[in-house]
Amino acid sequence: MSGDSEQRRWALTALIAAAVVLSAAWAQAQEGDAPKPGGDRVYTIALYAPDVLFSDAMGRANFVQSVAAALTKRTGYQFKGMSFARSRDFSGRGGVDYAIIGGTHYASSGGGKPVAWSGAAPLALMVRPGTVSGVYQLRGKTLILPRSGSMLEGFVTGSVLGGELPAREFFGKVIYTKDVGAALAAVKRGAADATLAFAPYANQGGLQVLVTGPNGPLPVAVQVNRNIDPEAAEAIAKGWRGLGAAGGGLVKGFGGGGGGLQSFRGGVGGAGGRHRPEMTDGRVVRVTFEPLEPPEGGGDPFTPGAPVELVPAPALPEGE
Repeated sequence: MSGDSEQRRWALTALIAAAVVLSAAWAQAQEGDAPKPGGDRVYTIALYAPDVLFSDAMGRANFVQSVAAALTKRTGYQFKGMSFARSRDFSGRGGVDYAIIGGTHYASSGGGKPVAWSGAAPLALMVRPGTVSGVYQLRGKTLILPRSGSMLEGFVTGSVLGGELPAREFFGKVIYTKDVGAALAAVKRGAADATLAFAPYANQGGLQVLVTGPNGPLPVAVQVNRNIDPEAAEAIAKGWRGLGAAGGGLVKGFGGGGGGLQSFRGGVGGAGGRHRPEMTDGRVVRVTFEPLEPPEGGGDPFTPGAPVELVPAPALPEGE
């Protein structure tokens, strides 16, 4: 009798265990079959930010992939990322839904509907340490800039040179390179004399800040594809705001606001910049005064001459 009870107990235990396993498997299957927002649609995020310093091409790719993964987690929609080092590759790429665009490039060229900003940082003119002590010493030298829109050169004119001279007249040569990393490296090795970049990059590039200007915008997240379902677009835009980002250096995440766009545009062009540089050599000029020679015939050289006779003007007739 006791043997039958033992068998029944083992049979009941096995039945319960099987039920638990089947229940868990069913729940997992149900979860896997649950519809995802947007179905199987995968949205593409493109990164083009030549004014942002990444460790290398892999660092740039890892950053946009981490943003895509974080946005997938926040919204439930699926995303993948791709990065571009050159403007022609980025602008010619089709099938892009969202883009992370360098703020100074976006200020110059636009490129979609902004959904979130990553903040701002001061822009600075930087040089190789010990080469110059003032802006005036850069006259006729070479300025190198990343290909991040035409406004960078205008910013040098307005906010570094104080609108006194266009950058192309002050510098002997203005040249462009693919990104800020290449520009910093060119100045460090002596292939160029100065560059404009976000001020914190001076330490990373081994350079010295000569002039610090107003804030410039860090990257902006934009919606490129206008045909995204409005409900999905709204949910994704909310997902961008408050999104944290790793591996972007100065770019820590995305939020609202204009991200320094207005201060950057305000520093471009004419004499609206805050900085008034010394455009000439500031060396001390010494003036020597020699003794005054007495006038011919003697006398005090400081004695005033004869008084001038004053002739009164005729009186005007009354009523005039």
